[in-house]
Amino acid sequence: MMKKHHMSYGKKVRIYLVLQREIFPEEEKRNINGISNETINEVEKRRKLKAKDLSDSVNVTEYNKQNALVQQMMGKDKENYINEQCKCIEDNSITNSVEDLYQGVKNLANKFKPTIDTIKDENGKILGEAEEVKERWVHYSTDLHKKSKYCCPGTHICSER
Repeated sequence: MMKKHHMSYGKKVRIYLVLQREIFPEEEKRNINGISNETINEVEKRRKLKAKDLSDSVNVTEYNKQNALVQQMMGKDKENYINEQCKCIEDNSITNSVEDLYQGVKNLANKFKPTIDTIKDENGKILGEAEEVKERWVHYSTDLHKKSKYCCPGTHICSER
Protein backbone atom coordinates (compact mmCIF):
# COMPACT_ATOMS: atom_id res chain seq x y z
CA MET A 1 0.00 0.00 0.00
CA MET A 2 1.40 3.37 -1.06
CA LYS A 3 1.38 6.41 1.17
CA LYS A 4 -0.20 9.57 -0.16
CA HIS A 5 1.89 12.69 0.11
CA HIS A 6 -0.24 15.66 0.98
CA MET A 7 1.16 18.91 -0.30
CA SER A 8 -0.68 22.22 -0.38
CA TYR A 9 -1.60 23.73 -3.71
CA GLY A 10 0.50 26.84 -3.01
CA LYS A 11 3.58 24.76 -2.32
CA LYS A 12 3.08 22.84 -5.58
CA VAL A 13 2.81 26.09 -7.51
CA ARG A 14 5.99 27.48 -5.92
CA ILE A 15 7.91 24.29 -6.76
CA TYR A 16 6.59 24.39 -10.31
CA LEU A 17 7.67 28.03 -10.78
CA VAL A 18 11.16 27.34 -9.41
CA LEU A 19 11.58 24.37 -11.72
CA GLN A 20 10.26 26.36 -14.66
CA ARG A 21 12.84 29.12 -14.06
CA GLU A 22 15.64 26.55 -13.84
CA ILE A 23 14.60 24.62 -16.93
CA PHE A 24 13.61 27.59 -19.08
CA PRO A 25 15.87 30.54 -18.29
CA GLU A 26 14.40 33.89 -19.20
CA GLU A 27 15.08 34.76 -22.79
CA GLU A 28 15.45 38.29 -24.05
CA LYS A 29 12.09 39.87 -23.39
CA ARG A 30 10.37 41.81 -26.10
CA ASN A 31 7.75 44.44 -25.56
CA ILE A 32 4.19 44.08 -26.73
CA ASN A 33 4.75 45.68 -30.10
CA GLY A 34 8.01 43.87 -30.83
CA ILE A 35 10.38 46.64 -29.79
CA SER A 36 13.79 45.15 -29.05
CA ASN A 37 15.78 45.81 -25.90
CA GLU A 38 18.49 47.54 -27.94
CA THR A 39 15.93 50.01 -29.25
CA ILE A 40 14.60 50.61 -25.75
CA ASN A 41 18.15 51.35 -24.56
CA GLU A 42 18.64 53.82 -27.42
CA VAL A 43 15.31 55.48 -26.58
CA GLU A 44 16.52 55.92 -22.99
CA LYS A 45 19.73 57.54 -24.28
CA ARG A 46 17.62 59.87 -26.45
CA ARG A 47 15.42 60.73 -23.45
CA LYS A 48 18.51 61.64 -21.41
CA LEU A 49 19.84 63.79 -24.24
CA LYS A 50 16.52 65.59 -24.49
CA ALA A 51 16.63 66.33 -20.77
CA LYS A 52 19.89 68.20 -21.31
CA ASP A 53 19.92 71.85 -22.35
CA LEU A 54 18.94 71.81 -26.04
CA SER A 55 19.87 75.47 -26.55
CA ASP A 56 23.48 74.33 -27.05
CA SER A 57 24.12 73.43 -30.71
CA VAL A 58 26.34 70.46 -29.75
CA ASN A 59 23.55 68.92 -27.70
CA VAL A 60 21.05 69.54 -30.50
CA THR A 61 23.17 67.75 -33.12
CA GLU A 62 23.84 64.87 -30.74
CA TYR A 63 20.10 64.60 -30.00
CA ASN A 64 19.25 64.72 -33.72
CA LYS A 65 21.70 61.89 -34.46
CA GLN A 66 20.28 59.81 -31.62
CA ASN A 67 16.73 60.55 -32.76
CA ALA A 68 17.53 59.40 -36.31
CA LEU A 69 19.08 56.20 -34.94
CA VAL A 70 16.04 55.48 -32.78
CA GLN A 71 13.67 56.03 -35.70
CA GLN A 72 15.73 53.71 -37.90
CA MET A 73 15.76 51.01 -35.22
CA MET A 74 12.03 51.41 -34.64
CA GLY A 75 11.41 50.92 -38.35
CA LYS A 76 13.43 47.69 -38.37
CA ASP A 77 11.66 46.44 -35.24
CA LYS A 78 8.27 47.20 -36.77
CA GLU A 79 9.19 45.33 -39.95
CA ASN A 80 10.40 42.32 -37.93
CA TYR A 81 7.21 42.40 -35.84
CA ILE A 82 5.00 42.45 -38.92
CA ASN A 83 6.99 39.59 -40.48
CA GLU A 84 6.59 37.53 -37.28
CA GLN A 85 2.86 38.20 -37.24
CA CYS A 86 2.54 37.23 -40.90
CA LYS A 87 4.42 34.00 -40.24
CA CYS A 88 2.05 33.19 -37.37
CA ILE A 89 -0.93 33.94 -39.63
CA GLU A 90 0.49 31.61 -42.31
CA ASP A 91 1.03 28.86 -39.76
CA ASN A 92 -2.52 29.29 -38.50
CA SER A 93 -3.91 29.09 -42.03
CA ILE A 94 -1.96 25.87 -42.66
CA THR A 95 -3.18 24.28 -39.42
CA ASN A 96 -6.76 25.53 -40.00
CA SER A 97 -6.73 27.41 -36.71
CA VAL A 98 -9.45 29.87 -37.73
CA GLU A 99 -9.76 31.76 -34.44
CA ASP A 100 -6.02 32.43 -34.19
CA LEU A 101 -5.91 33.31 -37.88
CA TYR A 102 -8.72 35.83 -37.50
CA GLN A 103 -7.15 37.31 -34.35
CA GLY A 104 -3.77 37.70 -36.07
CA VAL A 105 -5.28 39.49 -39.05
CA LYS A 106 -7.33 41.68 -36.74
CA ASN A 107 -4.24 42.64 -34.73
CA LEU A 108 -2.34 43.61 -37.88
CA ALA A 109 -5.23 45.50 -39.46
CA ASN A 110 -6.31 47.54 -36.43
CA LYS A 111 -5.07 51.09 -36.30
CA PHE A 112 -3.78 52.59 -33.07
CA LYS A 113 -6.40 54.82 -31.48
CA PRO A 114 -5.00 56.80 -28.58
CA THR A 115 -7.29 57.76 -25.76
CA ILE A 116 -7.27 61.31 -24.56
CA ASP A 117 -7.17 61.25 -20.80
CA THR A 118 -6.24 64.89 -20.21
CA ILE A 119 -8.14 68.07 -20.97
CA LYS A 120 -7.84 71.76 -20.15
CA ASP A 121 -10.42 73.69 -18.15
CA GLU A 122 -11.65 77.24 -18.92
CA ASN A 123 -8.56 78.74 -17.26
CA GLY A 124 -6.09 76.54 -19.18
CA LYS A 125 -5.33 74.27 -16.23
CA ILE A 126 -4.68 70.65 -17.29
CA LEU A 127 -7.05 68.11 -15.75
CA GLY A 128 -5.86 64.52 -15.55
CA GLU A 129 -8.18 62.76 -13.13
CA ALA A 130 -11.05 60.82 -14.71
CA GLU A 131 -13.72 62.50 -12.59
CA GLU A 132 -12.35 65.99 -13.32
CA VAL A 133 -12.30 65.26 -17.06
CA LYS A 134 -15.85 63.91 -16.93
CA GLU A 135 -17.07 66.98 -15.02
CA ARG A 136 -15.35 69.28 -17.51
CA TRP A 137 -17.05 67.57 -20.45
CA VAL A 138 -20.44 67.86 -18.72
CA HIS A 139 -19.81 71.54 -18.04
CA TYR A 140 -18.60 72.13 -21.61
CA SER A 141 -21.57 70.39 -23.22
CA THR A 142 -24.09 72.21 -21.01
CA ASP A 143 -22.46 75.52 -21.96
CA LEU A 144 -22.78 74.58 -25.63
CA HIS A 145 -26.45 73.74 -25.21
CA LYS A 146 -27.11 76.98 -23.32
CA LYS A 147 -25.60 78.96 -26.19
CA SER A 148 -27.48 76.97 -28.82
CA LYS A 149 -30.55 78.61 -30.34
CA TYR A 150 -32.01 75.15 -31.07
CA CYS A 151 -32.46 74.20 -27.44
CA CYS A 152 -35.18 71.67 -26.65
CA PRO A 153 -37.53 72.98 -23.96
CA GLY A 154 -38.10 70.71 -21.03
CA THR A 155 -34.70 68.99 -21.08
CA HIS A 156 -32.47 69.17 -18.03
CA ILE A 157 -29.83 71.02 -20.02
CA CYS A 158 -32.02 73.84 -21.27
CA SER A 159 -34.29 74.23 -18.24
CA GLU A 160 -31.68 76.46 -16.57
CA ARG A 161 -32.04 79.06 -19.34
